[in-house]
Amino acid sequence: MSSDFRPSSAEFMLEALCARVEETAQKLAALPEVEPLPPLPRADRIRLFVQSPYRLFLYWSLAHDPFATLRRIFGDRATQYALFVRLTDLLGGQQHLRPASPDGNEWFDVFPARLYRVELGLFAPGRPFIRLLVSNEVRTPRASVSPLLDQTLEFQAPPEAFVRMLVEAGQALDALGAALEATPMRVADLPAEIFSELSPERARLLAALAAGLSLEELQRIFAPELIAWLSTFDYKALRAALRAALPFAAEISSLGPYGASESFMPRGPFSRFMPSLAAGRLLAKG
Repeated sequence: MSSDFRPSSAEFMLEALCARVEETAQKLAALPEVEPLPPLPRADRIRLFVQSPYRLFLYWSLAHDPFATLRRIFGDRATQYALFVRLTDLLGGQQHLRPASPDGNEWFDVFPARLYRVELGLFAPGRPFIRLLVSNEVRTPRASVSPLLDQTLEFQAPPEAFVRMLVEAGQALDALGAALEATPMRVADLPAEIFSELSPERARLLAALAAGLSLEELQRIFAPELIAWLSTFDYKALRAALRAALPFAAEISSLGPYGASESFMPRGPFSRFMPSLAAGRLLAKG
């Protein structure tokens, strides 16, 4: 049976394609400029959103001028106050206070796998924070592979194969961390407590250290308690010992945002030579 479909070769000619592009450009040029969203009615509202493991977005508004009430209570002293936002890490207990944006929206740099809340209020140096609004609580996602394991046999892989898969996926820090976790062994040059209490988060921190990230970069992407744990060691000596113990080379030249997500990801070369986790320069002690 013959088909009535007859592809026209003219449609695929360069001239026809150029004409279509020009036609589309003219249609786009005729569209009106993007107008701003209409303003929301004034109300007491505050909402916190997760944009990435490292970024939160907050928007807020107030139904009434809070300084009018403040002036009635404190009189001239009300001029000492300003509108502030206070970010609280509900897991670590850290708080960060800063002036609120006049636009009613804020961006916050945060850490992965944490629970956060933001308060909007009035603050003056040396005086208590006067809370006006409290946001919802949000949890930032992990910035690494999930610790959960699929028990289905067809999805299980030996540690070396898993490390190689992470390398191929471009997850350099996770690959190094998985190599460390899969080899919970002691090395003469490494403190024994390194491997006795090695959590996935600490393994990823050690991986980043071994990969060459500076202390400033580590502080940007790891929670304060992890940095505090690292500070109990000589981190330069620890980096040298990790590099000597791991039978492969890894170097991350820089760290920067990945696309529009502001997820900090390593850039630069990462060695494709991965260790055999059954044997190597990491030797277990009995």
